[in-house]
Amino acid sequence: MKLHRLSLALLPIIFWSSCQSLYIPNGPNVPLMSQGDELQVGLNVGTNGYGAQIAYSPYYHWAIATTGNTFSIKGGNGYTNFETSYRHLYGEAATGYYTRLSKHARLEVLGGYGAGQTGQPDDDKHLYRRIFVQPSIGISSAFFDAGFTPRLSFVNHYRDFIAGVTTKPNEPGTFLEPTITLRAGMEEFKFQMQGGLAFPMAKTNFSYRKSFISFGFHLTFIKDFEKFR
Repeated sequence: MKLHRLSLALLPIIFWSSCQSLYIPNGPNVPLMSQGDELQVGLNVGTNGYGAQIAYSPYYHWAIATTGNTFSIKGGNGYTNFETSYRHLYGEAATGYYTRLSKHARLEVLGGYGAGQTGQPDDDKHLYRRIFVQPSIGISSAFFDAGFTPRLSFVNHYRDFIAGVTTKPNEPGTFLEPTITLRAGMEEFKFQMQGGLAFPMAKTNFSYRKSFISFGFHLTFIKDFEKFR
């Protein structure tokens, strides 16, 4: 119930802060894993929309992760004739290395590819793709997780669909996106908060969001917490 109320409270923030931006940074997937065959699932809501995060370790030192974000803004006349006036969609996949530095300290480096679109779905749609590298260092325990992720993102605004006409703008941008991830709870279930910034490394021609914050929950499966207390 509290998470539902929080989601409703954040909806005006999402719509107000994101509707004019082409590139909307997502919250990075920061699993901070401990062992092989570990599975993690997270759901969140924030200024970058509604999000889902999934991570799995086939065996120790190797992680696979996927992340998605979306939101839509409805507009129209009356109470029944609402159409989508703005939509944001983004999805990515990543893989990489992680290791235990000590009983609770973790280090991981993930890299991957993502693609997204923003704008009006029918006649004013803008597409971008992204390659990213995200090292993370942090701690993972039965009751508390914390991680710092200085992600480097290479974004290319590569296509527009405007009034039935397709154009290829080819506008690149490079961003440094430092993010803090905090989780607190009880072993398999934790509440999660993420907050991050986006700094362009050079002049960027397309619009972008400069920050984000999200709240949600995080589930961990197939982990022997007794080993890491």
